[in-house]
Amino acid sequence: MSTIWNWSSNLPSLESGIVVTSSNVIGQASYNSNTAEPANPSFTQISAGWGPYSAIGLSVDPDRRTARNQFYGLSNGTVRRWVINSFGWTPTGQTGGFSAVKTWALLGQSTTYDTFLATTRGGALYTIRLPLTKAMTPVVKQVRSGTWGAFDYLVAQRCGQVSTLLIGVDKDAGTAYLYAMSHANGPSTVIQSLGKLPGTYTDPIYFLRTHGTDLRGD
Repeated sequence: MSTIWNWSSNLPSLESGIVVTSSNVIGQASYNSNTAEPANPSFTQISAGWGPYSAIGLSVDPDRRTARNQFYGLSNGTVRRWVINSFGWTPTGQTGGFSAVKTWALLGQSTTYDTFLATTRGGALYTIRLPLTKAMTPVVKQVRSGTWGAFDYLVAQRCGQVSTLLIGVDKDAGTAYLYAMSHANGPSTVIQSLGKLPGTYTDPIYFLRTHGTDLRGD
């Protein structure tokens, strides 16, 4: 599994993200992309025992006003959150009721909440808004009732002020589809299909590569 990867425009250009390896170890990964081939790859182990987790996500403060990094993990229907800073990983809340979630993508951020776009095993599409309070009481809205179950990965990126470009990847079929999605507003959300993407999509994981300010589509 992988979070969003952020890249820096400084030289050397550093790309970094948080990943879970096939041995269920989580850690910080990075490499220098300012070369013909990725250089100086590194992996710093944080902890082991991440086998029960089925999805992870990282939200960096969109306005860069604080060093706040919210990390999320989904395990056995429970979403857990940690704040990552110079002091380490601090648990800041958890909430249950998400055993049906198949995959998710970070959709939107603010100074008071993070929002994920999630599919269920039954094929529905939901937004899950998680406030940054200790109670972490979620606001869940159904966007579509079906037809989204085939996707193993969602990748979302901001387009304009509130809209989102969304890619759904079906690894079993090796296909990916592109959508334009309006501001998320439950069933009223407009999702326009832009068609099947060229190529074959059977890589182990898919994620967003961003400069850090590309997620406000909720």
